[in-house]
Amino acid sequence: MHQDSCRRAVVDDLDLEPISMYLQSASVHHFENTARHENPLIVAAGNYIPDPADRLESSRRRPKHVITDPPDPLTVLLALLAPVIVLVEPLVLPLHHSHPAEPHGYEDIHDGYEYIHG
Repeated sequence: MHQDSCRRAVVDDLDLEPISMYLQSASVHHFENTARHENPLIVAAGNYIPDPADRLESSRRRPKHVITDPPDPLTVLLALLAPVIVLVEPLVLPLHHSHPAEPHGYEDIHDGYEYIHG
């Protein structure tokens, strides 16, 4: 308990802003600096303003709002499927003996099956 209270005292003394506020100010600072960049494509990306008709389209949202906006439907779906995606097994194909002289490269041959890594 003593270590935690000391850590809080140090953080309070340093006057550190919360991480969400820090990320938001860093994002604003980054997009303000793009106007002075040498590359015209970076300047154009920093000055991009989405079409008001497409405001509901999450894929066309201005990048600096990604930190503060609520997650879009695709992000929510991927978060729900993340445990399922981890449980998927690697691709296993039956071993073909049509070209025995060919090297197998990065494949492991075990128990009559090729385990494809990639």
